[in-house]
Amino acid sequence: MASVGKLFFDGPDTHGHVCSGAIVASRSGNLVHTAGHCVYDPKKPWMKGWMKNFFFVPSYADGTGPLGGWNGNLAYALTPWMKSGDFSHDQAFISFYPHSEGESMQQYFGGNGLTFNESTSRDGVTIYGYPAAAPYQGNIQHYCSGKTSWHRPASDTTMGCPMTHGSDGGPWYSSLTDDHVGMIYAVTSRRGKDSSGNPYLIATPNGNDVRTIYNFINN
Repeated sequence: MASVGKLFFDGPDTHGHVCSGAIVASRSGNLVHTAGHCVYDPKKPWMKGWMKNFFFVPSYADGTGPLGGWNGNLAYALTPWMKSGDFSHDQAFISFYPHSEGESMQQYFGGNGLTFNESTSRDGVTIYGYPAAAPYQGNIQHYCSGKTSWHRPASDTTMGCPMTHGSDGGPWYSSLTDDHVGMIYAVTSRRGKDSSGNPYLIATPNGNDVRTIYNFINN
């Protein structure tokens, strides 16, 4: 998926980390949707948990991308996530600077649409990401597709998928327009295993708070 990429950043501890993300349609053309825990650590003192040095590479593969990467500008997280680590608010956005000649990500890779308040149980969902923990290496894009189901707490949704850490923040598509973009309704938050040991991913469908911050960024 061309508009999906790998996100590199440093934590408050200065250690390097990776997540996944997707370009979303915006005025600037340089806005990425990802998970809240990829931009802010709520375990740190208030306002001290921001990640930094964001670098996003759309269509990342084997160490590079078709046009390289973009440097981060501002990160936006939801207050309930920042205050208490509430996973039902584990969503975020990051704006990026244009390339030196003014090119935006959206110009080259497209910008995904967003939907809000979707059902936790639905067919035809596709999840993309860059899993980096074993047995994956984080060097290529992976995906899972299928049916989602409700997951406790009531706001969460889940789908069987073996993608490991590094895929966090990757988009959940309710529909695909083509091999560049589609409609995103959630991002990967965390993972678990069922009673038989089968792995699954967990997300919370984007709600009104995500819509509000997205509209704020675009005004």
